[in-house]
Amino acid sequence: MPPKRATWSEESMRAVMEAVKNGQMSQNSAAKYHNIPRKTLWNHLISGSTVKKIGRKPVLNRKQENQLVSRLTDKNKISKLTSKLIRREAFVFCEERRLKHNFNRKTGLAGKDWLRPFLERHPEISIG
Repeated sequence: MPPKRATWSEESMRAVMEAVKNGQMSQNSAAKYHNIPRKTLWNHLISGSTVKKIGRKPVLNRKQENQLVSRLTDKNKISKLTSKLIRREAFVFCEERRLKHNFNRKTGLAGKDWLRPFLERHPEISIG
């Protein structure tokens, strides 16, 4: 079973940030007392945000993903889509638009870890 992540609430983060800013508690004691990782509290104090965000920032936003889906749909009319073709198209799509990405520049492919959730979000894309 994976460890529980972000068990704190945005309200508790707001209260902890206020306590630290007002000098009522140190960062370390506030983090321990409210069961918030010290680094997480520090990041939120720096950004000023209490919003809970888990995981990485997506490579493509919804509009860009829809453009990629449209591009893949057009390619699918010509030939069957493979996982490698989709990963290559995602890489090329990002490169053409000069989007910041963490895809493999050596192979010119998006990662398998990127592909799986992309296909889950877009069931209209099928690998054949």
